[in-house]
Amino acid sequence: MPSSQPYSIKLKNGEEVKVNDHVYCSPSWGVRDGTPYSIARIMEFLPSQGTPTFDKDGKRNEPITRVRLAWYYRPSDVSDRTVADSRLLLAAIYSEVCELSQLRSKCYVLHRDRISDLAGWKKRPDRFYFTRLFDPWLRKEFEVIPAVTVRNVPEHIREVLISRYEYIVAEREVVPDLTDDLRLCDTCEKWCPPYVGDDRFPPAFD
Repeated sequence: MPSSQPYSIKLKNGEEVKVNDHVYCSPSWGVRDGTPYSIARIMEFLPSQGTPTFDKDGKRNEPITRVRLAWYYRPSDVSDRTVADSRLLLAAIYSEVCELSQLRSKCYVLHRDRISDLAGWKKRPDRFYFTRLFDPWLRKEFEVIPAVTVRNVPEHIREVLISRYEYIVAEREVVPDLTDDLRLCDTCEKWCPPYVGDDRFPPAFD
């Protein structure tokens, strides 16, 4: 089994980064498209292409030359609308393996819900935040809400949801129903699902 110990890599600027850290990433000037940098979360470190991440004894194969990154978008990357807030990002359902040499330095990205003082957060260098997720295949934005705010589901489902996930992704129109107080049937006193005639909610089948 692979080692569960934290694994870190030292960047050229001397900073150490590990899985789930956020970083500035940019390719060499020769292949850059004009964007000075992109922002991403480190998902895993990888050896050279064709080399297994771990050997048969569960030890990480060296040297580490690549990294899998989960990208963030700027709102202007996916829409024509003007967004004055340069610290606002969109999480994305998209990851890519890049050369380790493309990582420039650390930055910090949090969900808006985890920031108590947004104005103060944005005054600090290298700080960003997000509230939505962008699906590049559907070309659509979704709300990202804390799992603990979901109340209008059966209790056993809510418990599993909270135990496994910190956030959930949902269409904006569905969020009020998910975060509403638990709705019970007046007759059986069990959870009452949303009206199936509503196009936002497909019918359930046994």
